[in-house]
Amino acid sequence: MTYTATITSKRQITLPSSLFSGLGLKKGQKMTITKRGDELVMTPAISAV
Repeated sequence: MTYTATITSKRQITLPSSLFSGLGLKKGQKMTITKRGDELVMTPAISAV
């Protein structure tokens, strides 16, 4: 599925709510962003705690 998000003037991206809840993400959760060629891959960061 493809989603569209807008980058704000503060360089922030808001995830669509259906994507956010569908992935079980939580407010304040950290994400890891990896650059692969011309793509960005976002994955939930794993805490070492």
